[in-house]
Amino acid sequence: MPAQLGTEDDMSRLVRISTVQLPTKSEADQANRKAANVETACAMLEEVGRRKSDIAVLGEVFSTFGVHHSAESIGDIADPEEGETMSQLAQVARRHNMHIIAPVVGLCGGALRNCARVLGRDGSLLGHYHKVHLTDGEMEWGLAPGEEWPVFNLDFGAIGIMTCHDNSFPESARILMLNGAEVIFWPHVQSGWGDEIWDVQLKARAIDNGVWLVSSSYGTSAEEAWKPGMLVGRSEVLDPHGLVLAGCGRRPGVATAEVDLDAPRLAHSFCRAGEWDFKAEVLRHRRPDMYKALCERIRK
Repeated sequence: MPAQLGTEDDMSRLVRISTVQLPTKSEADQANRKAANVETACAMLEEVGRRKSDIAVLGEVFSTFGVHHSAESIGDIADPEEGETMSQLAQVARRHNMHIIAPVVGLCGGALRNCARVLGRDGSLLGHYHKVHLTDGEMEWGLAPGEEWPVFNLDFGAIGIMTCHDNSFPESARILMLNGAEVIFWPHVQSGWGDEIWDVQLKARAIDNGVWLVSSSYGTSAEEAWKPGMLVGRSEVLDPHGLVLAGCGRRPGVATAEVDLDAPRLAHSFCRAGEWDFKAEVLRHRRPDMYKALCERIRK
């Protein structure tokens, strides 16, 4: 039987996490839009560095966001692992001794992917996550879906990544948690569903799995009134209770929160009397033998 938690002897593992909410619009023309995106991202990451953050995440496909393309031209704007985009981000990572999650349209081993690359504090490429649940548009552009749910063991703890449409499926966050992720990052481009579904769905992923969850999207200009149908913004850091610790609202900016990865989410009288670590209790009461339908059901 696991020991009860919440004593004064618990150790702390403090991590400073930032999410970058890039602007939706750019003054750059199409020919220069990608370069402008990367320049803006690096400038905002400088602010992250000044905050002494341990890790920062950018929005989905940040370097090519807003760049017009087709199935025939998307390969021309994709970022290789050792290209200029990654080189610029690596410099920022080294300068501020921080990890960066860089979601891009990536050229990975000869295949085009919606790829989130993880950079170390020294700017080195530690690995990448390939978006598993592609949209119809992404498949029509020739992107290949991912086949794995990697967890990256960084110097402060274990992280996982799911990208945009991945969050539509509760299995995504659950598998990452089962694989050991303590913090899940969710870069995305979100508008159509609106705030209600987005908010409840995101908080549910954090609550159900007892993890910290960090979203990163895009913000609208202060000179423009937000209205339904625009990107929702609201890049946020959520705790395992589903509470927002820091957020960007609708506008471009940076949100930062310091979290203690060793602080358990305690639940009162969950499954039994007393106060217990919620995640540990969920893992103890899971019955994988009863979930076979998830694997056996044929997708129609």
